[in-house]
Amino acid sequence: MSEDLIIPEKQWYALQVRGGSERPVYRQFQFFLRESALRQSAPAACFQDIADCRLLYYERMRRFKGAWHKELRPLLPGYLFILAGDPAVALTDLRKLSRKSRLLKSGDEITPISPAEMDFLESLLDNEDVVAMSEGYILGGRTVVEKGPLKGREIVIRHIDRHKRIALAEIEFLGEKREIRLGLEIIRKESIET
Repeated sequence: MSEDLIIPEKQWYALQVRGGSERPVYRQFQFFLRESALRQSAPAACFQDIADCRLLYYERMRRFKGAWHKELRPLLPGYLFILAGDPAVALTDLRKLSRKSRLLKSGDEITPISPAEMDFLESLLDNEDVVAMSEGYILGGRTVVEKGPLKGREIVIRHIDRHKRIALAEIEFLGEKREIRLGLEIIRKESIET
């Protein structure tokens, strides 16, 4: 009698790494994923369960050498996102990394990122996993975003630093409210005439 194998559906999990080491860990993931796809290396250099890894960025403006330049910064510092089916097998895969990392848990259980949270994050991102700069104006103390990923989502903006061209936005991430930085250029400020 043959039993049907149940293959778990792959879900996104948050992987916590030491702040500032996101890029090196991401590059190491890309190496292992490439090797896993090619299957040319020994199994020790391949992932068994992890199918993808993403490092999310936001675009911001920074002034140096007398001019404004675009730069990319991690959207959620200290976090990568991995696509895996079985968290236990994914933990075994993570032991192949040379840097410390851990899957986030809720209590004793490794919990995936909810589809609603991932859908919201993906709605902000472009094809290269970057939240592009938004552009807007202030009308009578109210922010109006004209273009960019924050258009129509002004409600998540908690604070704007016009000098640094940054908006602090509040999002739901892993069941908690978190503040993230996003690029927002305010091109004008108008008052409402009575």
